[in-house]
Amino acid sequence: MLPIYDALLFHLVVGSRRVARTYESATILIRALFAIGLPAPRYRTLLEDCLALAGVGIGTRSIYWLLDILDETVINSAPDPDQRQAFWSAVHARLVPLRSHLTGGQGAALRRLAGMLGWAEPYLAEILPQQADQEALLRDALADRHVAIYSLTETAARQAKEVLEEIAPGVRVSLSHDTVGNNALRAMAQNADFFVIVTASAKHAATGFIQEWRPPGKPILFAAGRGFTSIIRAVEDFVLPCA
Repeated sequence: MLPIYDALLFHLVVGSRRVARTYESATILIRALFAIGLPAPRYRTLLEDCLALAGVGIGTRSIYWLLDILDETVINSAPDPDQRQAFWSAVHARLVPLRSHLTGGQGAALRRLAGMLGWAEPYLAEILPQQADQEALLRDALADRHVAIYSLTETAARQAKEVLEEIAPGVRVSLSHDTVGNNALRAMAQNADFFVIVTASAKHAATGFIQEWRPPGKPILFAAGRGFTSIIRAVEDFVLPCA
């Protein structure tokens, strides 16, 4: 499938349209290419394609997309660590002009990503303004809520749980990594205020089980990516739809 993924991504990169669906489609292809395991030359080209899609001046609506790609570069192995480091620096430069537009969830996700990327506090401060107001909105929206997360990528789900608990100490977050339904998963499906399913890292049997036991009127959210930033985005978009 590598030649097909390559060809499809090429058309998205060279195309002039940069709408939400473009980035969603590109994310699927980029994630697949990372997962395949590319030789160093193709890996470098893929990172260059990601920067080309982002553009020199990305918009605020694309911030989460860029964070998702950063997350993927951490999750997957790097055949060219120096090029990956250069990519991280280029992303940092693109985020600097947007520092005043970050949402509470984006700021919290960036703080967690910074530790994974090795960004020291002064370097992080260049892109991360004080998030008191933005995070306060998210904290209030999550207060005393019960959030359930289903993902087979345990590390990402755990990181999302920790980020949500940092933002809103009163939130309750339950995790499941089961491949089939069981009593614990059923209780989560029945009781959580909202349930996040990471579709890129889920088993059909467990997903169907959650949908079967989810009471009417209790929402299910679908995170598009498999990293923790995608989970944070799904939660924030739901509780603060106009953020």
